[in-house]
Amino acid sequence: MRSLAGRHVFLSAGFPSGDRGEAVRPFDASAIADAVTAVVRSVLSVDGKLLFGGHTTITPLVLMIAMEHHARDSVDVFQSRWFDDKITPETRRLADSGLGTIHLTPKCDDMADSLLTMRMWMFRFDRPVGAVFVGGMDGIVEEHELVGKMLPGIPRIPIKGPGGAAARLPVDGEVPRSLARRLGSRSYPLVASEIVDFLSTQPPLS
Repeated sequence: MRSLAGRHVFLSAGFPSGDRGEAVRPFDASAIADAVTAVVRSVLSVDGKLLFGGHTTITPLVLMIAMEHHARDSVDVFQSRWFDDKITPETRRLADSGLGTIHLTPKCDDMADSLLTMRMWMFRFDRPVGAVFVGGMDGIVEEHELVGKMLPGIPRIPIKGPGGAAARLPVDGEVPRSLARRLGSRSYPLVASEIVDFLSTQPPLS
């Protein structure tokens, strides 16, 4: 029986918007939400945990799914204090309920440095079994590159169906060809299930 045995999967996801969003068209916001939901449900259903950087729309979605699964201590969210005013009361309540933990990282001189600090703290917190990318803009690309530098050997898996920046990311060579071919599918529960099947076979990395 497949299981992630309490190991983290890193999730990098976002909804493109504004001028930066125009640069990553085409994308489908509803499909991004569906893909994120499918990934989170698949990970939690096999005793996995989620690791990701705080996002005003992604964070509450992930925590709500954790509530549906009654998955306590299953989510680790890293949030820069640069965005203190962006954490909604609902998100704080969900975290306080024991579903997950919000890890606050220092506010630096500007947003770029604050985000880099947050990401570096996040990737030093634990070594995930894999990284999944959905939708997003330039931040998705930055996290994809940083995973490659800080966590070499971690499979980086972009779900391409919803579009956005993730659709332009390369698929790592160690991802099976059968799974790589599936990543453009819009059957997101099936895609997510196959990703989790693959990640559950990964040996622990030190």
